[in-house]
Amino acid sequence: RPGQQIQLTIERDGQLVPVAVVPEQTPEGRAQIGVMLQGGKETYPLGQSLQLGVRDTVQSAVGLLRWLGRIVTGRARAEEVRDNLAGPIGIAILVGESAQRGVGHLVVLGAMINVTLGLLNLLPIPVLDGGWLMFLLLEAIRGRPLNPEHQGLAHFIGLTILLLLMMFATYSDLTRLFSPGGG
Repeated sequence: RPGQQIQLTIERDGQLVPVAVVPEQTPEGRAQIGVMLQGGKETYPLGQSLQLGVRDTVQSAVGLLRWLGRIVTGRARAEEVRDNLAGPIGIAILVGESAQRGVGHLVVLGAMINVTLGLLNLLPIPVLDGGWLMFLLLEAIRGRPLNPEHQGLAHFIGLTILLLLMMFATYSDLTRLFSPGGG
């Protein structure tokens, strides 16, 4: 509700404090109140930092795989998929927002994009690396190569799926960008 006063209750030093705020509208049409949640500024030894980084990366990867599983099994709502799927435009916006927040946010976003793309690349869709691994596994089980015409058809279908997914993601980005609420 940009421009309208809202009441929030925050916890500050163990005490609940009521706060009245008036959200401002961003150029993208979103309402914002100028609050950003950040973790502490603790520093850790190198070994512990690496351990925490691996833990966080694994948790993110598992979350992504669970979300993909919900999509494949039909348990994810269409709105959830639309709102959580970012194409090139959405990623560019996220990069800009992260850059404004600082180098640390940008590095974390870069890492998350790399982990996400790495996992997606391992999906058993022809034309992706996971699809090639699937073909190699089938050839190992069968003991002979697959018919090149069948492989070509599978690659065509896989490429079509990826292009449709990219078009849907771009459409979702554009509708979020140009919708009255901005997302």
